Amino acid sequence: MNKLGASPRSGRPIETDVAIIGGGLLGCALAFKLARAGVDAVLLERGELNREASGTNAGSLHIQLLRPPGMEAAWLERFRPLVRLHVEAAKAWRSIEAEAEIAVGVRMHGGLFLAETDDERCLLEKKVAVECAEGLDTTLISGDEARAMCPLLAPSVIAADYCPDDGLANALLVAPALARRATDYGARIVTGHDVRAITVRGPNDFILETPQCGVRARRIVVAAGPWTGQITKMVGMDLPIGPNVLSMNVTEARPPELDLLIQHIGRRLTLKQTESGTYIVGGGWPGEYVATDNWKGTSVESLAGNMWAAAAVFPRLTRLRVLRTWAGLGANTPDWHPIIGEYAGAPGFHVLFAGLGFTLGLTCAQRMADMLIRPGSADADAAFAPARYIGCAVGRS
Repeated sequence: MNKLGASPRSGRPIETDVAIIGGGLLGCALAFKLARAGVDAVLLERGELNREASGTNAGSLHIQLLRPPGMEAAWLERFRPLVRLHVEAAKAWRSIEAEAEIAVGVRMHGGLFLAETDDERCLLEKKVAVECAEGLDTTLISGDEARAMCPLLAPSVIAADYCPDDGLANALLVAPALARRATDYGARIVTGHDVRAITVRGPNDFILETPQCGVRARRIVVAAGPWTGQITKMVGMDLPIGPNVLSMNVTEARPPELDLLIQHIGRRLTLKQTESGTYIVGGGWPGEYVATDNWKGTSVESLAGNMWAAAAVFPRLTRLRVLRTWAGLGANTPDWHPIIGEYAGAPGFHVLFAGLGFTLGLTCAQRMADMLIRPGSADADAAFAPARYIGCAVGRS
């Protein structure tokens, strides 16, 4: 897709108000929201749209809080701003198909976060308390109540956190669909353009260099997923964004029998059934990565461990063959929070990053769009601002 509307060999930089770096869900959603509001935007993607984390994840919409690295009081307290972001995400996903006039397989029939031991049930109680306090609709239910919702669950399940907003969407469709709608509103989407250097000419004045051409922009938004930190270093901004490779598995199809998203507080597990009847099984099992070739692969150990964890609480899977497995590259921050905001060291330079980028992509993009469309009217949330890592105040464009 190339709707640049200018010759890349003209020798004169292409000019735009906002240059977006990265063609995943965050970048495409932002391009759509800006273009629809009348903001001139160019999106630059080094390869093709949606080929990395946004298009290689399992498509889960994790509206209830994921199991953080710890469930201690201090960790849970830090997660309160993130819970509020998840509340916004539920609304965004329920409305996106009508808002953008697209069909991307959004199904939000609810989800269960399972526990099999008393200790795990205690973790769920802490989790539910924080979620409910911040306005997220979740409820602690018994194992029998969970089996009433999902009769295929194993007898070992003794409790669950139920969230009516959990669900899924087709990760292969969302970002490309939003990119198409962005171009309908006038955005320019440019693939095969790798940003190699950024020159800061002054506040709100940048030159981005690619092998094909230059782009002059008043403002920049870096939405490059795992490579966000590499781009921000071009303007002297170091961010602790660490990559990770996660694997997913797909089984043979069954008639429709599961319309909930299944997760586990003690096991690495996500489980859902697609409209085609296949089961997608994931949950954070690691894959392999060769950075020099950007090669992602799966391992037998992760495949076996993931399917064992799933079958332990959903025995139906023991009868099904795994047809396909794949790995995708993701990334996260040390505090698991997104980065949404402007870098004070280069006014006009913004970062848009989310470790849980599929679930939070629409909401994070909307927050960034609000900052750019009405500068000064949308205050940055300090919990998500880049200043928390670099020790300087967040500026405004």
